[in-house]
Formats: sequence, structure tokens, C-alpha cells
Amino acid sequence: MIPQCISNILLVAYLLFTGGLATASGQTLLFEQVGNFPFDGISFEFDSEESLWVAGSDVYRLTNGSSSWEVVNENTGGLGRQILVLSPDTLFLTSSSGVGRSTNGGVGFVAVYDEGFSLYAAEQNGPNSGVVLCGTRLGGTGISYSTNRGASFSEASISVSTSSRSRLHAAVEIPNGAATGRLVSAGFNGILVSEDAGQNWTPSSLFQDGRYTGEDILVGVDHLTGERKLFAAVSDAQAPDYQLYASDDDGLTWQHVTTRPQRFLIIFVPSPGIERILTVEGGTAQEGDHLTLFESLDGGQTWTETGELPAEVNGAAIQSQDMAIGPDGKLYISVSRSGSDEEWVYRSTEPIVVANAPEALPEESFGELRVFPNPAAGAFIIEAPLGYVEAVITDMRGRVVSQIPLIGGRSSFDATGLLVGVYVVTAGALSTRITVSR
Repeated sequence: MIPQCISNILLVAYLLFTGGLATASGQTLLFEQVGNFPFDGISFEFDSEESLWVAGSDVYRLTNGSSSWEVVNENTGGLGRQILVLSPDTLFLTSSSGVGRSTNGGVGFVAVYDEGFSLYAAEQNGPNSGVVLCGTRLGGTGISYSTNRGASFSEASISVSTSSRSRLHAAVEIPNGAATGRLVSAGFNGILVSEDAGQNWTPSSLFQDGRYTGEDILVGVDHLTGERKLFAAVSDAQAPDYQLYASDDDGLTWQHVTTRPQRFLIIFVPSPGIERILTVEGGTAQEGDHLTLFESLDGGQTWTETGELPAEVNGAAIQSQDMAIGPDGKLYISVSRSGSDEEWVYRSTEPIVVANAPEALPEESFGELRVFPNPAAGAFIIEAPLGYVEAVITDMRGRVVSQIPLIGGRSSFDATGLLVGVYVVTAGALSTRITVSR
């Protein structure tokens, strides 16, 4: 696994089975190998054309409809820790020597910053349009920011002194409400917040020099109230295990949810009628073991096993590296293996679904959730049956992009600022996908 995990991954929860198990969604996930050969992939993203990009020692692409990997860029050296795809032509890649930017589809990279570990891009139509955050490896505060979509970076300021840099691993943006525009980051020393597009950061309640490490962070929804809730995966130097924390005030204060014995990846699934969290074990070195997938329907408090990856420990440890839902609705997980052998990227054989139907739809409801035009390069229309008052737009890593009021079951959303790619639109018990293109 990447040291302390990567930013876009989605990722954070699992549990020691000391209590009861959550009611399962009823879906058991089976997995298959992706592409025609294995390689130790680290991070991955889909572009607007639904091609899969994976970063490792090389840069790989699996075009939509193909079963063969294309090696786009060979021998990238330290490159390949994290990939950020803005379009099929423009992408970023971090390395031990900095951040590289490509405008020719990954064939060549030009250095734009001499530091680099993790990357986070705010949505173009959001309150932090143009902002890209970078976790720095070597010196300074550990966080740098860009206001021009990664063309250049400046070091951020942190309001508290620490003995080590607070290197950013992941970040989220609060899209609306009282905290509109707030950025919340997870990294060394814990969770930080910024109210000025990443230029200045202050500690949350979950911050202590040398104690906490925020491995990952995501925006989800409280399973009881339907309100926005943040989740963070955290390691604690004063505890032997890894922790799941949650915040219901947009990142200022945090409450402990559960504990587990090793690292883990997490993704929030905007499933119709149920707010579902899936997680995969971070790694295993026990001979014959497989990486196991779990799900929670109660905000991470209880978990039940829902699948197992084919990857098996056979003389070398295996680790999960990244996880996301693809444009086809299937769950993708990249895996690496220690030693000379390499592993596969895996995906579920069936789309992620929820077998538990909601108890009841609004009495006035009829018809389906519609989004058009689809694909959309600019604004698109959301239409839902009467009785639905809000639509939620979520990216394929489970991050909430926007919550939109529906007036008479209808609203318009300007997608010109969104990163190209596939998004999930959910209204109550209904869900559909839209592709944002250029």
C-alpha cells in the first residue's frame, strides 16, 4: 500500500467483530481480473471516455471496450504514486521528485512542482474552482496549493507548530451550506481545515503533533438523518489499531466510530434507498489469505462480509491500493504484491446494487429519475417524480459533489466546472448516472 494511503482513494472502514453484524444488502460480490496482464497498480481514475488509467511504475490505460492494457508511458521511475485525470489529454502524476503534468495523453510529463505525494482537485463549478492541493514529501508544512488547476503551486501555512510536516494524504470540499467552500484535509498529525481555498489551515479536534495520521477522508451521508457526514480513516500512535472517525459539523469536530487491526480502504456508495459503505482490507501477509470486502449500512458501526478478491498470499504479501466504482457500476480495486511477482486490477463481475428495497416510496412518486442531455458538456436537467425534494450528485469515488433542491421535481445543474468523468445522481430511492464531457 502507498505510505499512509493516497488522497483520492476512497476510501475508510472495517471493524473488529465484537458486536452484531449489520443487515446485509443481500449482494455477494465476485471478482474478475481486468485486462490481459498483471502489474502492481497504485492509483487509478476513469476519464470522460470511460477509459481506465492506472499509475504504477508505468502508466497504463484500458480504453473503453478493450480487454488489453496499453502502456502509455514506460519507466516513469518515481512517477506513479497518484494519477489525476482532468481529461483524456491532460493528467497529473506525482513522483518522488515532484508533480508532472501531461497534455499529450500521458506520453510525456513536464515538471510543474518539485514536491509531490498526493493530489486533490476541487470541482470547477464549486466554491474552490481552480484549486488543486498537493501533499509535499520533504520540507515545509506538508501542504501546497494551486489556484490555476495545477500549473503552479505555493506552500500553504498552518496555524500550529509541529515537529513534523503535516503532509496531506487526502482532502474533501464542502459544497454548500454554512461551511460552503471549506476544505478538510487528512494527513500527518491529523485533520486540518481551511476556509480560504487551501492557503491557510487550522487544526480540527482530531489533531495532535506526532499522534494522529489521517489516512483518508470522504463526504458521505448520515444513515439515520440523511444529512451530510464526513468520515476519516485515522491511525493513532497511542493505539495499536486503526480507527474510523465521523464528523457531523463539516470537519471541525470528530467522534470515534469503530476500530480495526489494520489499514483499510473505504468508499461511500450512493445506493438507492440506502447509504452504503464498502471497505476492503488494506493488506495481508498470512499464507493462503485473500483480501476481504465488507459492507456497512449503519455509518460504519457494524460490518458484514460481502466478497473476497481472488488475489491470494502465496509466498508474498498482497495489498489493496485503490478502490472506486467504475462507469459500468462495477467495483474496481487495484492490488500489489511484494517481491518480484505482480498483481492484477480486479473488478466485480456485476454492478454494485442494493437488494434491500426502501420501505416505501413517496405516495406521489411515479416514473423515473432522468438526467439530460447525457453526456453533458454544460448544464443538464434533473427530473424526478413528485415527492422528491433534493438530488445528490456524487463522483465515482463516493464523494458528494453537490446537493441540489428540486422544485416540482425538476432542477438544472451547471456541469461546466466538473472534472470530466462519470457521476451518480441520486434522488431518494432513485439513482442514475451522467457523463460530463468537453
